[in-house]
Parts: sequence; structure tokens; C-alpha cells
Amino acid sequence: MSAFLRATAIGALILAALVALVTEGVSWLKGSEWRLPLYWGGAAGFGLNLIGYPFALKMAVLPAEKVKAGASINWWVGGVLARLVGLAIFIKLLKGRFGDYERFVVMMTIGVYMAGMLAELAWLGRRFNAMDTK
Repeated sequence: MSAFLRATAIGALILAALVALVTEGVSWLKGSEWRLPLYWGGAAGFGLNLIGYPFALKMAVLPAEKVKAGASINWWVGGVLARLVGLAIFIKLLKGRFGDYERFVVMMTIGVYMAGMLAELAWLGRRFNAMDTK
């Protein structure tokens, strides 16, 4: 469990650095008016990943027998559904606040969300492969 927590903390730091790098790069190239919408989009994406984190924690502590029986898929799907509900709520809350930059807020939100989702899928795939080789 501690390895899982350490890996997610490192992944979150890397993702936060990428969000800052992209946001500051775009702001430098296109203007400072891009900064706030892109950071809000990144924050919403992190929020979505946090919504799914309890489900990933549950999958991390499931015994191998239950994972092999398919219990992890139920928790993974629950996490996906919770994130989709969160995405709808975040988009509703952010709608109308950034004018012409709204679509870029949503793009950044989905980009950060998908990065977290892909990391979770890679972790889950590694866990399945490790169980198959035992």
C-alpha cells in the first residue's frame, strides 16, 4: 500500500509540473489571459482524479483472489462513473466564467483527467499481469 501511495504522490507531482509547464508556456506565447483558465482546467482535472482516488485505493487493497474474481472491475467502473458525474458538475460550475477560453478549460480538465486515468489503467494492468505470472 505504501508503494501505491508513493507512486501516486510522485505521479501527481509530475502531472502538476506538466500542467504548470504547459500553462506557463501557453501564457508566455499567447498572453497572460490564458493563465487563469488553464490553471482552473488543471485544478478541475486534479479534482476529477481525486474523486476517483478512493476507488483506486480500494482496488489497491483487494486481495489477489478477489481481483481475479473480477471485484476490481466493479470498483474501477465505479470510479469511472464517479469521475464522469464530477466532470459534468465541474463543467456546469465553470460554464460561463471564462468566455472565449471555455473550451480550453475543458480541454485542460480532460487532459489532466485522462493522464490520471491512463496511469491508473497502467497500474491495474501491471497488477493483473503480476497475478497471471504467479
